[in-house]
Amino acid sequence: MTISAKIKSLLKMNNKEHSELAKFLGISRQSLTNKLFRGSFSAADLVKIATFLNCELCFLSNESK
Repeated sequence: MTISAKIKSLLKMNNKEHSELAKFLGISRQSLTNKLFRGSFSAADLVKIATFLNCELCFLSNESK
């Protein structure tokens, strides 16, 4: 699942609108739509999105070491 798909799913699960997230990020709804389409989120964007959606941001590895 792509990061954009995860963000969209989390928005639905939290009953939040794209426009609310865009406002929280300080960008237009169209800019958010473009970021979702391209999957182009900075690390700072992802931290803010996790805060907005009240979820944990983490990276998992499939490799066992």
